[in-house]
Amino acid sequence: MLTSVMLGLSVLTKNLLGMLAVFFIYGIGTAILNQNRVAITDMYSESKMGTAVGYLYTSSIIGALLAIPLVAIVEPISQNLGVNEYALLWIAGAAILLVAILTTFMIKPDTKEIANTVRSRIKTTNQQESKLPRSAGILVSFIVSALSSGIMVAMMSLLSLHMSQHNVSVTLITVAVTIHIIGMFAFSLPFGRIVDKISAKNVMILGSLITGLGGLITPLSTNYFIGTFGIFLVGLGWSAATISTTALISSLATPSVRGRTLGLNDTLIGFASISAPFAGGVVIGAYGFLAFGLYGFLLSVPAIIAATLLKGDRPTPLR
Repeated sequence: MLTSVMLGLSVLTKNLLGMLAVFFIYGIGTAILNQNRVAITDMYSESKMGTAVGYLYTSSIIGALLAIPLVAIVEPISQNLGVNEYALLWIAGAAILLVAILTTFMIKPDTKEIANTVRSRIKTTNQQESKLPRSAGILVSFIVSALSSGIMVAMMSLLSLHMSQHNVSVTLITVAVTIHIIGMFAFSLPFGRIVDKISAKNVMILGSLITGLGGLITPLSTNYFIGTFGIFLVGLGWSAATISTTALISSLATPSVRGRTLGLNDTLIGFASISAPFAGGVVIGAYGFLAFGLYGFLLSVPAIIAATLLKGDRPTPLR
């Protein structure tokens, strides 16, 4: 919330270096907020982790849609006040985060206490409560989530370049991105329920396969509709992979180490999200967009193999 206000002020003062510095801190805040996955899974038993994560990510599409009326409200106000609309949007975002802070304070008791209570009522494992879990399920989840996120960010970061080179308007590019976001979040709850009813493993395989196919299709053709369908598949596959891996990690990690385990997963996702687009740019520069599509699919292959080899949702711990 504080950095949102600072970003608004940096826009007003046209301070680029200040904005970049604050963006770094803003990223830290965003990373902390991503740990709300820990809070929501704390409130559910292990058999309902998929549904819990599904609820959380479904709410993301609601937030994305609420951004549209927010922009519609802020734009005329900024014109009447003679204030830069982007600066006012950042400040308005801070006001929304204030609501998030107040509602979080209303949660009683702390979700970790809820998790410990729920855990005491179900069959416990031999896993040591204070140590990070060492299981094949955790390792496979790390691989699947990192590679699917790497593909997603690579395709998203280079989509505008690909479409603009073929004279696609900014409006149509925005529509394609919106459709991609719908793929990312609109089907989260169904995926979560499938995880609980069938298995996280099958949803991980499905998500990795869809992400890879989407990565292959997105830059494959100069046709706008084919590219848009491809980026939609990337979002849909990312959703399936993210819901299933988060649910499996949360079910295998005890409440005392769940935050650290998901934090390590986020670190690997961050590394993949930086390195995959960078390597993708190199591929485009050397071989073109068709090779980039093949690159996107090949990134999904290790994830598909790893998920296929996983034996069930409760694998034997690694020795």
